[in-house]
Amino acid sequence: MAEIQRRTRADKGAIRLNRRDLFALEWIYDMEAIFEADIPVLLDPAKPITRNAVRAVVRRWENAGLVEAEHAVTYQGRLIHVTPAGRRLVIRAELDTMPTVVPPVLGDLHRALVSRARLRIEERGVAEASVDEWVSTRRWRLENAVPVRHEMPEPDGLLYLNDSTISVVLLCHTITEIQRLHSFLSVLAAEYPKVLLVVPQELLTRTRELIFGAWVTVLGNSGDSLHIVII
Repeated sequence: MAEIQRRTRADKGAIRLNRRDLFALEWIYDMEAIFEADIPVLLDPAKPITRNAVRAVVRRWENAGLVEAEHAVTYQGRLIHVTPAGRRLVIRAELDTMPTVVPPVLGDLHRALVSRARLRIEERGVAEASVDEWVSTRRWRLENAVPVRHEMPEPDGLLYLNDSTISVVLLCHTITEIQRLHSFLSVLAAEYPKVLLVVPQELLTRTRELIFGAWVTVLGNSGDSLHIVII
């Protein structure tokens, strides 16, 4: 029997991407960073994949030059952010007006925590209202090139809820950051029907001691305007 000559696939050696990959890469580009441990929820919250499967997905992205992964915080897993090649994949270069330099690790840490908060808030909603749209810090900067008040903290996200209200999200991972927010509470309360303060579990008790007293002073009550989200 004559030996059958096999053809070499034209795309042999290429990295294949599917719609799920493109969705995830675009999401990470918009949020700027994510913890590797949170990727299963990003890809499919209904059917989270295993840690080994996540590693395989990230390795495929790395091999394609689309993301970089680095260890930053013990027990939090690697930080993932898109590379310039990854940005070119999800958006045309002339439309991307954000800096192309890779942000420092501490900046990535903050952004990854915001990504984790977004996944949880979108899953659970806010005061029985679901999230229709999340406006990221990156997008907020693009839409507010000249902020009215430069001293105000940048929002870590704006939420458009299905009850027609808008919420502002601010993440704090140190007591100093929480203390700094005191002076902005009245302004934030005047501008947004709901304020979401995101903090780590270990800071919850201290946050309540610091914030709720100030919130009562500012608003006259500690009602439905302020929500604390634990990550």
